[in-house]
Amino acid sequence: MARRGEIEALAAEIRKLQSNFDRLHDDLKSTRAEIVDVILRGFADLRTDNAALRQELNGSTSSGFAEQRNILNQVSERLNQERTDAQVVLREIEGLRRDAAEARVAELEAEQQPPTAPQIEDRQPPQSAADPSETQPVDNTQANYTRLLALAAGVAYAEITCHRDTWAFLVERAAQTEHFRLPAGVDEADDGTIEADLSGRTLIAVLDALWHTVHNNALGDGTRALAERIFDRIGHALQTLQPTDDGEQAVTRIVIDNRPPKEPPADSTPEPEPTTD
Repeated sequence: MARRGEIEALAAEIRKLQSNFDRLHDDLKSTRAEIVDVILRGFADLRTDNAALRQELNGSTSSGFAEQRNILNQVSERLNQERTDAQVVLREIEGLRRDAAEARVAELEAEQQPPTAPQIEDRQPPQSAADPSETQPVDNTQANYTRLLALAAGVAYAEITCHRDTWAFLVERAAQTEHFRLPAGVDEADDGTIEADLSGRTLIAVLDALWHTVHNNALGDGTRALAERIFDRIGHALQTLQPTDDGEQAVTRIVIDNRPPKEPPADSTPEPEPTTD
């Protein structure tokens, strides 16, 4: 009997343990379900937040890009307008420059028109005062042109005297060449003549521009005649350069003026009054 009672007590204890185990198992399942539910809800919330953040970022970025695009479009339109205005101004400047050049050429051609025979006879200076360059034109061949360039290259500087319109003609022609340098100082007299010092390099540029102007048949006769006259004067000055009596370096002097030299003023010293004894 005692043995049976122990067995029944042990069975009761086992059933109690089984019941506790079942209850613990149920608690674990419930806890795991709650944990999984919490994790799933967290993932869902996180996904929702990420989607909202992404949408907000996309909206902000799109708005920023649109604003930047608008600014760039405005800048581009402004640049196009400025470019158009600049082109208009450049065309106006080019038209003014062309009109001024044509007016200057027409003026020079008008000045170079030969007068009638009686007027030529009246305006010619006496034979004794004629410039040798007037009676002995400089050879305009290629060989002599090259020799004049070599002479100009050996000149330290040259003094030139001419009318300011002739000077403007020289600058307009020579400024397009490689070696032209505008003199630092140009002195102008009351009668419209100017005096300037030209370096040898600038003299080369002037000769080069004048020689090509003379041989350019597309230019007007007046322009070519003026260029030939100035070329003759410069060539004559270079060819007749002689050392000075004191052995100093001679200076090339170029005078472009057909007027006869001024006569020296008469002696205006008053005669002494006679004395009375």
